[in-house]
Amino acid sequence: MAAANPTIRFVGVDFNPEQIAHARSLVRRTGLTNIEFHEADFVSLAGKDQPFEPCDYVVAHGILTWVNQEVRSAIYRIIDKTLTPGGMAYFSYNALPGWLATHPVQHLMTQFADRTGVNKQSFESALTALENLKDAGAAVFKSQPGIQSRLEQLQKQAANNENYIYHEYFHSSWTLFYFSQIAQEASEGKLRFLGSATLPENYDGMLPEPMRKAIDSAPDMAMRELFKDMAINQSFRRDVFVRGQTPIWNGEQLSLFAQRMVTLLQVPDKISLKFQTGFGEVSGKEEVYKPIIGSSRTGRTGHRLQESSALRGISEKSNQVQK
Repeated sequence: MAAANPTIRFVGVDFNPEQIAHARSLVRRTGLTNIEFHEADFVSLAGKDQPFEPCDYVVAHGILTWVNQEVRSAIYRIIDKTLTPGGMAYFSYNALPGWLATHPVQHLMTQFADRTGVNKQSFESALTALENLKDAGAAVFKSQPGIQSRLEQLQKQAANNENYIYHEYFHSSWTLFYFSQIAQEASEGKLRFLGSATLPENYDGMLPEPMRKAIDSAPDMAMRELFKDMAINQSFRRDVFVRGQTPIWNGEQLSLFAQRMVTLLQVPDKISLKFQTGFGEVSGKEEVYKPIIGSSRTGRTGHRLQESSALRGISEKSNQVQK
């Protein structure tokens, strides 16, 4: 991101000195001058009057699930002190209810790790115990059928992804969240939910009508997101929050889009019109997407795309969910 945006200043933070040393070595090799890295922990930073210069964006990817309440509160205090009004914060985390079936698996692994350490032996012992319980007809496999698929996934990952497994499943602060819990915590930093960074999840219209009606019955935004997560069995959220939200009217939205440059990142012939989303597989209609692809072969502004005769008359009802 720093290389692609030379006029923007970036700051990275990690408590692990090895990670910081590696990041700084990459900066030296690339010659970038608009990025810096600091070895620090969030709790100490939160205690400072001004942890960093004011910033417009904060990204916490893969952090909230693996830190305790004290550290999460520190993150929100840092945001409260540094994020400018109108600035945005991004959080990704393991979400409920999609991870419900994995909780017994993770707990079993940590129990073995408490006895034999975080290592291959603990991992293999946990998998063996799960297999034995399954073969013995343990009721948990019937009440939580997702355990079986998670077990199969772990067996496949064991061969070439041990580091991920140890980080994901053996962490002492491993915590799962419903959206409403994160929204409540984020209010410490005066943050308000803006939308999902997983773009399709912002368009409820791709859901079947009965599901849309159920979601529309939610009494508020937090409950609406909870209903939606239950509808798709959400397991990983990528949320964008804003500090001080101001409304953008339809005309302003169109004006902002008109200024954006759009171009293809793939060869047109290799672009699939089938999209995998949390709502199911979405099929883009060729009569809609082909003109867009054709008009985007070379960089175009949103305004030029809107003015293209091939794109006129396209409505938001151009997608259909494949059941």
